[in-house]
Amino acid sequence: MNTMFMSDTYGHHEAVLLPRGDMIIHAGDLTRNGTESEVRDFLQWFSHQNYKYRIFIAGMHDSLFEQEPGLARRLLPSNVIYLEESGVEVGGLKIWGSPFNTFNHGSAFSVSSSEEINGHWDKIPHDCDIVISRTPAYGMLDEDESGEHIGSKDLLRRLVKVEPGYFVCGNVQGTHRHEYRYNINFINASLLNQEHKIVYKPVFLRNP
Repeated sequence: MNTMFMSDTYGHHEAVLLPRGDMIIHAGDLTRNGTESEVRDFLQWFSHQNYKYRIFIAGMHDSLFEQEPGLARRLLPSNVIYLEESGVEVGGLKIWGSPFNTFNHGSAFSVSSSEEINGHWDKIPHDCDIVISRTPAYGMLDEDESGEHIGSKDLLRRLVKVEPGYFVCGNVQGTHRHEYRYNINFINASLLNQEHKIVYKPVFLRNP
């Protein structure tokens, strides 16, 4: 299966050129302000992309999914899959997604304590093939503007234990790339640079 990974489009999805593939995964921050109109616009675009499977999670900017979850889910087209502490099996792959993070307190899906966030990591199933997260794993494409690692050590421990084939996150701009370690393909799929401009292409991988 050919899969396209992307994240952090901030409402500029129309500027992203996508080749044909089997599955597309968006790792959150699809809007800038989390408004209903922004979500509608993204979903309209996402649902018409030429892929068999279209999967996404919400990000810190996508507040509609946290503040009005019923409304957000009613907006979902029938051919789009939204994951929020949940999983789906498509094309023989088990995929798990979570929007929770410990960044930017007060933004969508942010939590304040390591104990609480660890409860979310513990929900990652042992048999999943792909994990989608807003939070990066510590030391894995998670450097901020100062070069400091801002990912979660507990998330990394959980991933090493579960050993999914693929882990994709966004949130950290400027470290967009793919790296293979611990028998896991780590992907930072953010399309933004540190000036919040789309400068990168989605990460395309064959046969996840």
